[in-house]
Amino acid sequence: MITLVGTICVHGSSGEVMAPLGVDFYRGERVPIRITQVDPDEDTPLPIRQALVGLVVSAIFTKQQLMEVGSFGHLPDGCRLAYAAELIELLRSAKFEAEACLLAQICPGNLDMYVFEPGTFEVVA
Repeated sequence: MITLVGTICVHGSSGEVMAPLGVDFYRGERVPIRITQVDPDEDTPLPIRQALVGLVVSAIFTKQQLMEVGSFGHLPDGCRLAYAAELIELLRSAKFEAEACLLAQICPGNLDMYVFEPGTFEVVA
């Protein structure tokens, strides 16, 4: 699991962090998820979605966490979000260089988020 984006541990919590999103920090939690299926989101090229299957990703937010601080109603219920910059490095480390380059073109910002829809991942204990 690759973590590049700096987060701040919440004192006294069981793993919660303050994580950047835009210009502010929001309460999240780094949760490892294994991608088990190709995500149905057709806005992301299929080679990227296929390359992520089997990898363990550090998810940082859920829709519910983001709903507490803003209007994120367009996200699917039960989804998990991860920093695209961390996914790019994870793809590179798994020898998916072409897919990493493609994702870097789509998500050039360090704080760009990637949404994993429910049913495409499992939480790793």
